[in-house]
Amino acid sequence: MGGDAQRGTQSLGRQDWPADSPFSKAQVCKAGITAAMGRDPDSMTARENGSIVRLSYVRPSDGTRWTYRCKIEGQRIIWALGNGRWRTHPEDAPLIVRVSSDGKKLHVALFDGDGSVTRKSFTADQLDNFKEAKERSAAAPIPAPRPLITPKPVVTALPMIDLSAHESKDKQEVKADKEIGEAVSIETRGAQDLGSTYLAIVRTQVESNFRHPFSNTGLQCRIGFKILKDGTIDKSSFVIKQSTRNARMDRYAIRALKETGKVPPLYDDYTKPHLRVIMTFEFSSRSEQ
Repeated sequence: MGGDAQRGTQSLGRQDWPADSPFSKAQVCKAGITAAMGRDPDSMTARENGSIVRLSYVRPSDGTRWTYRCKIEGQRIIWALGNGRWRTHPEDAPLIVRVSSDGKKLHVALFDGDGSVTRKSFTADQLDNFKEAKERSAAAPIPAPRPLITPKPVVTALPMIDLSAHESKDKQEVKADKEIGEAVSIETRGAQDLGSTYLAIVRTQVESNFRHPFSNTGLQCRIGFKILKDGTIDKSSFVIKQSTRNARMDRYAIRALKETGKVPPLYDDYTKPHLRVIMTFEFSSRSEQ
């Protein structure tokens, strides 16, 4: 870890962000999430709730809403994805913040484990929408936190199941298992006689094999595949529905499926020879072991 990061972590304390700072806590958190996740600062909204700042944005690529929590301890920005864990583990990349000597710029540095440093600087004008949010929040109750992801309604966007000639695609029920803060989610279409518990078991098994060295990327890989009647994951059926555009990342997602190899057999009352699913792998938190 670089010298700046060491100095920042050594000076950490439980003190709150100075009330007389030219930048509000919400502005600091917005700058931090921008550095950590590479998002457009104008796309984010935020509200302060005591020492906690809640932020959210809608990802343009798929319309899903992402939420974050943030707090400031000394010179370090501590954040969490949705209702997930705070990024305080020694392996988590520290976010260090400081205000320029003239008070006109906010500097944020993200020290990643591979030795790289992402630095961002902001003026108050670039973060002014936070002042507006703070003023609005002073006159209105703080809303309850939103779920991590609110997917767009799925109607025809996922051609995931081989439909029989007597079934209409519009009538297929979408089943999914998605846990807030988890790195893997799974969904399928047309499995009315397959309990959601089965999907949860599959997701958990695959996630236990999902290991990678990346963190704070905000990228995801979506892979479609078949689960055969005996629970075998059919490797020949792998189709990347959405790539991270990073071949190495995509390979880590495929590796998780290959290492899992087999999941519990499909239930006896599931009459089709296989189940088609799409699994989403989020590269938002380092998990290499």
